Amino acid sequence: ILRVLDTVDEPAVRANYLYNLSDGYSNLGDYEQALRVMNEGMVLMPKHTNVNAKMNTLQAAVALFESLHAYDEALIYADRIYQLETSNANSVTKCLGIVDKVEIYFLKKNSKLAHELLPETIQTCEKYGSKILVLIVKSLAVIDLIDSIGGVREINDGLGVLEQFTRINQTSDYVTQLEEALARAYLKNSNLQLAERYGLQAYRHAQASNVLQMLEKS
Repeated sequence: ILRVLDTVDEPAVRANYLYNLSDGYSNLGDYEQALRVMNEGMVLMPKHTNVNAKMNTLQAAVALFESLHAYDEALIYADRIYQLETSNANSVTKCLGIVDKVEIYFLKKNSKLAHELLPETIQTCEKYGSKILVLIVKSLAVIDLIDSIGGVREINDGLGVLEQFTRINQTSDYVTQLEEALARAYLKNSNLQLAERYGLQAYRHAQASNVLQMLEKS
């Protein structure tokens, strides 16, 4: 990315590369470099006429601040994504922005507010047509219920969402998070065989993704 970035002048294209670069640095735990790249993207914001370029720039900030556990700051940028397009209720920015907000509320341990937003979030993303973002919020919700209740029903719901997710994207970080949650639930319910199975799956997926925080957690 760094080699290609040096040859790119178009602000919208450059914003996309900067988003991926910032995300990559965050995944590796190099937050100083991630912050530097994110700020470079922010400088380009006034030059963007493309909504997707603005969204990518703001999403880089959301992802970085989530990694730093700076959830209030992440929420500010999630709101900015949500408000990018005021004329189109079914836009990708509305869908991504509200998904970000749900995730941040779960990270802030405000499960009540996150669950209250779920119906609107699913409806918004289904109207836009994003199956993957619908599955992301469903996975976040079921992980929360597995960790807070951890009964047979919650485990079965988690297995159902995991099956749906693996059909679309087996390498997603949210698959790893679901597997971790299932491992914790099975361990809590003294099913050591299944706890080990899902714990190892989560660890292998985390290794493959090369995301430092995910690897440490799994």
